[in-house]
Amino acid sequence: MASPELKSPPLEKSPAEPSTDWSVPLGILGTLAGAALGVLAFWGLYRSGFYAIILPGVLAGLGGGYPLKKRSVAVGVFAAIVSLAAMLLTEWWFRPFVKDESLLFFLTHLNHLKSAALLMMVVGIAAAFWFGMGREAKT
Repeated sequence: MASPELKSPPLEKSPAEPSTDWSVPLGILGTLAGAALGVLAFWGLYRSGFYAIILPGVLAGLGGGYPLKKRSVAVGVFAAIVSLAAMLLTEWWFRPFVKDESLLFFLTHLNHLKSAALLMMVVGIAAAFWFGMGREAKT
């Protein structure tokens, strides 16, 4: 009787080293840097007589979405939250209420802000979310 040939199982290939995707942490850092740049840009334009409170929101979104390799709703939400905080703090810092200049008074009386300022902040938050999600990767 012939002995059956023993076949050794094929060697399993070791899984390739997983490539570390740094795009989300870079998106978070980009969001913070974009918001800071937006506040500086607002400050420069405000000194020249232009009111562009939308800039911290738009630049936070662009900074957050640029390094992403694929769409990320989490980075978009983070950019929207950061832009809201940046725009509110910027508005309070440059245009506090005359009656009381405290941040608490400002935050409890947001409904007294001018409609144009509120509209620009809402558009800035929406832009931060939209741009902060990044774009679809092209294949």
